[in-house]
Amino acid sequence: ALVAAGSFQFPQVAPANGPLSLYIGGVRISLPVLTTQTVNALATALAAAINATANLPVSAAVDGTTASKVNITALNLGPGGNEIDIRVNYGGVRAGAHDAFAVGAERDAHHPAGVPFEC
Repeated sequence: ALVAAGSFQFPQVAPANGPLSLYIGGVRISLPVLTTQTVNALATALAAAINATANLPVSAAVDGTTASKVNITALNLGPGGNEIDIRVNYGGVRAGAHDAFAVGAERDAHHPAGVPFEC
């Protein structure tokens, strides 16, 4: 069986300071973002924040080729990993989900920011 995987990439530095809200399996991970951070630093911080969040069904690592990209991998083999919901800024500001990037960071080519996708 294969392990389900997805990715999240920062295409640019943030135009404003603020949080980025990423949801994995319904758990919000709020990443403080500063305009002074490079895209590589943002990716490193996001991977660390994901891995520091208890009881998530995934792990994260900065991509070995593209340092502004975070690879997100299910912890368990099999089809169950395909059901892990990953969203950016789900519910918007009213739900406490903010986006320092205004338009959102990029995810893999098949899943644009703001649209749920499975890991």
